[in-house]
Amino acid sequence: MSKSLLGYVRWFVFDSKILNWSQVNKCILVLVFYLFIRALWISWKGFTLLTPEVQQFVNLETLYFHLNIEIVEFFFTLVVIFILLINREKEWAQHFFPYFCAVLLISSMVFDWYSSGLLEAGIVINAMSFIYLLIVLFDRKMLIFTLTYGIAVFIYFLSSGLVNGQVQFKPLFDIDQIGYPNFKNSFWLGSTIYFSAPPFLLGVFILNTILKQWSARESYVTQLSRKDGLTSIYNRRMLNEFLLQLDETEACDYPYAILLIDLDHFKSVNDTYGHLMGDRILVSSANTLKQIIRRSDVLGRYGGEEFLIIIENTHPYEVQRLAERCRSALASHRHAVDPMKSIFVTCSIGVAFSHASQSSLQVVNEADQALYEAKTRGRNQVSIA
Repeated sequence: MSKSLLGYVRWFVFDSKILNWSQVNKCILVLVFYLFIRALWISWKGFTLLTPEVQQFVNLETLYFHLNIEIVEFFFTLVVIFILLINREKEWAQHFFPYFCAVLLISSMVFDWYSSGLLEAGIVINAMSFIYLLIVLFDRKMLIFTLTYGIAVFIYFLSSGLVNGQVQFKPLFDIDQIGYPNFKNSFWLGSTIYFSAPPFLLGVFILNTILKQWSARESYVTQLSRKDGLTSIYNRRMLNEFLLQLDETEACDYPYAILLIDLDHFKSVNDTYGHLMGDRILVSSANTLKQIIRRSDVLGRYGGEEFLIIIENTHPYEVQRLAERCRSALASHRHAVDPMKSIFVTCSIGVAFSHASQSSLQVVNEADQALYEAKTRGRNQVSIA
């Protein structure tokens, strides 16, 4: 049992993507948190009723009344969760139940405020935990509705109940019996910690889990905007950003170099063996190039079957050697078409070096001209601009 519980907690923290949950599943999460708080209150009232020596510090009439209400709320919430589970895939449920749950929870919290005292620490912490969950989990429309409804209900209680005397304000604790200062009464202090600490810690755990997953999702989205979806190397937009940065940085000890690599006869590979095979060749070619270049070099997919490498602060002779290693590695890489057949795909490489008062785009254009020259000379070779 404990092992399965730990497995569920691990799934909740690391594997499940709460922000991607449906509206109904988010409602179930909030209602389970609500059930946890209700269970705390019911357990505390049960303990108080079974412990005569502490009953002098509470209003027993109020306690009995709200214990009955909380038991009804607890089982009613279980029924609501069951209904949510049955209708979790239905479209109408995604729109209706978030507002229904907000009305249920806000009404219950405002009633708790009234019955237990407006400044009771446990009630305030429980309410803030719910508000934070609603802010993180649901959209702005849902948040505006929740706050508007909550304020309206709270004002109604204050105006019609407390001011006009239509509803008697009876705190759960008997302040006269507890005495002043309140923190000297161990029962009151222990009850306050009991009401406050578990919901606060659970709320922090859930919110921290959501924020971690939120951060991971943002990082993933950022990575998607920077990387090529097929080869997982930089895309052309990021390559252009790197090239613009070169125009803004000071000159290095050696001019930077641009390598423009184009796979030879790639269209015929797609036509003969299919685009799936062509994609596999692009991925394996990108991985091969990543193993050759340095960590400081920038590799990206510049076009369909074109790769671009930016090399900084390297002697031109070393750049030429690197270009030749790239050509040789790609030409000797075996691509398995099926268990009985493999093909080899060569490449042509154009190399250009930067010069004073020359933009990075001009260097790329020179590398492109050198690449064209390598192809006209028969392909599978390196040409220096």
